[in-house]
Amino acid sequence: GYVDGVTSAIQTQIDTHAAAADPHVGYQKESEKAAASGYPSLDSGVLVPVAQLRGWVEIARDTAANDATLSFDSLGGSAYDLWRLTIIGLVPQTDNGYLRLRMKIGGVVQSGAADYGYAGDGRVAAATAGAGTDGGWTDQAESFIGLTNITGIGNGTGQHASGVFYLHNLASTSLYKSVHGEAVFWWGSTNDKIVQVSPSGMLFSQSAVDGIEFSMNTGNLASGLFILEGHRA
Repeated sequence: GYVDGVTSAIQTQIDTHAAAADPHVGYQKESEKAAASGYPSLDSGVLVPVAQLRGWVEIARDTAANDATLSFDSLGGSAYDLWRLTIIGLVPQTDNGYLRLRMKIGGVVQSGAADYGYAGDGRVAAATAGAGTDGGWTDQAESFIGLTNITGIGNGTGQHASGVFYLHNLASTSLYKSVHGEAVFWWGSTNDKIVQVSPSGMLFSQSAVDGIEFSMNTGNLASGLFILEGHRA
């Protein structure tokens, strides 16, 4: 009868649907959730594994605490195509010091007399409204990259340096390693002026870099937050 015919047709559709390789044509399977069109897949905890994230990923962070040096010794290698280092509230132990960067190859700090070159420019604010004073610093053969050499960073009440720096080609075995960035700080030793700088520099080595190290030219890194990120295309 009528009911039996309908029941039979419905059962046929159910059997066909269950046997299909993809029973939801045009829809995404539960097992493929978040994996379509290049999106990362999810792990058992419904989280995206770090290795599959794209864009900026935090690698590590460290806070200076009267340290002679502050290092990052795990950069992620070829997993990243660009690195970003953010410094927040750096205060030097010794007033009027400048910040230096060195890189490591095979865990060894590169500090030869001509391992690096750098060039930077900046502006020292005028005492009153005005254009301020432009300046720069360069050295083609040095044992470090100078990041704030135009003047010294103050360590008086409220004084500090903050900035963002980008590092290129660290995992490359054919290109020199480079850095550039922007920073602002207060000039110490009673000069009492705001300073803006745009530093850049290179390590003249084709070997892959596996660590970076920061230090002051004199005294320690009294305080300040350092955040290292890597970028995946």
